[in-house]
Amino acid sequence: MEGYRNVALYNGRSWDMGDTDPTTFLNEALVPTFPDLRGASHVRTVNEARQEVVFEFQKRAGQKG
Repeated sequence: MEGYRNVALYNGRSWDMGDTDPTTFLNEALVPTFPDLRGASHVRTVNEARQEVVFEFQKRAGQKG
């Protein structure tokens, strides 16, 4: 959304994503630190009050990368 900040969320921690798309951010920023996230999915939500688009990354139990 125009003017909204993109934020990645994983395990209670958040990162400013800038203009990076979620897949690129996952592969280039999160996977090097959290290798178990390889192939993770994300859920997109909008927080109107904070003007953020939040991408929450997660893996299902037993999902392999």
